[in-house]
Amino acid sequence: MSRPGASERLAAVRLKALSSDLLSVPEGDLRRDARLVEDLGLDSLAAIEWGMAIEDEFEVALPDDAWTVTTSYGAVEDLLAGLLAVQAPDAQAADGQAPDAQAPDAQAPDAQAPDAQAPDAQAPDAQP
Repeated sequence: MSRPGASERLAAVRLKALSSDLLSVPEGDLRRDARLVEDLGLDSLAAIEWGMAIEDEFEVALPDDAWTVTTSYGAVEDLLAGLLAVQAPDAQAADGQAPDAQAPDAQAPDAQAPDAQAPDAQAPDAQP
């Protein structure tokens, strides 16, 4: 596994503080191997509240099945990191793609601008 970047570490710190507060669990108990139900006492209502708080705090949309497929705190960290990576503008650059890969397509109409001015070029010929 690669070393997390500064933004990933910051997100992990923010998630831990948020989770500790909402779940009423000491931050020290929020280990990667901590099981959500057995170790952290997560029930269905707490899962909904925690999920909504994560979505609000990080401006992400958790998958509908997040709490059925995610069973440990570390898996929640990984899920959030994945969602944030998709949203990050640098995600495409990290994959070797230019972040503005579509910018040349947006400039294509500008390349045709001289064609649009062609009638103006003929206007002096049309004048008596």
